[in-house]
Amino acid sequence: MHHKFLQLLFLTGLFVFSIDNAKAQCTPNNDPLTGIEPDTLSTVYVDIPYEQIIYFKLPLDTVVEFYGIPLSLLVDSLIITGYTGLPPGFSLACNVPSCTLLGGQNGCAAISGTATAADVGIHPLKVYVTTFVSDTFGTTVGGFPDSIDFYFLDIQIQSAVQETGMENWSVGAVYPNPTGDIAGIPIHSSIPGELVVSVLDFSGRQVAQHTMETKIGDATYLLDVSQLPIGFYMLKIMQGGYSGYRSMEVVR
Repeated sequence: MHHKFLQLLFLTGLFVFSIDNAKAQCTPNNDPLTGIEPDTLSTVYVDIPYEQIIYFKLPLDTVVEFYGIPLSLLVDSLIITGYTGLPPGFSLACNVPSCTLLGGQNGCAAISGTATAADVGIHPLKVYVTTFVSDTFGTTVGGFPDSIDFYFLDIQIQSAVQETGMENWSVGAVYPNPTGDIAGIPIHSSIPGELVVSVLDFSGRQVAQHTMETKIGDATYLLDVSQLPIGFYMLKIMQGGYSGYRSMEVVR
């Protein structure tokens, strides 16, 4: 369940780390903006070593509503207490010991491993976190436990066209995101053919599918999401031998 408290803290609601005490082989960037990138994990191919670096920054403070009154809170730290969903042979590790992140800190995490043919499919990840905050007088307010289930691993059998032809086809970030009515999907394509967009929930179940006429060059395709229940979704976007995934949140 995505709680409003964590959404206020992280804007995107996306933090994926592990309780592994080993430090990740990554270096945090200096992004001054609170949040996380990328918003979607890259595709995993069978028998090819995989590594995905995730960059993040924890905010220094936040505002929550307490009995209708806005309350300013300082973010002391966030601890990743566990995770589920990674296939065997994969691990997650932060660049800081025990995945304890301080307010205002830039950090990074690495997901790594090698998939087998038995792992092919969608693997939703669920991460358990506890956030510690204090009021402006220094009094600790909590320990707020929560779980985050936004990221997923898409494991596929490698095909040459998917890997070697990406200069001919690419998909950009969905915008606006979140959205309540129309989502724009930027596509660059140098090949003809219909574009198929499958809407998946985070168990990998298809809840809708749309087929659109494509144009050669750069174009934005509009997807009507007004009939979808609120929540987080994956978009599987396919054209010819190419495919890509993007995440999307539906709000009202």
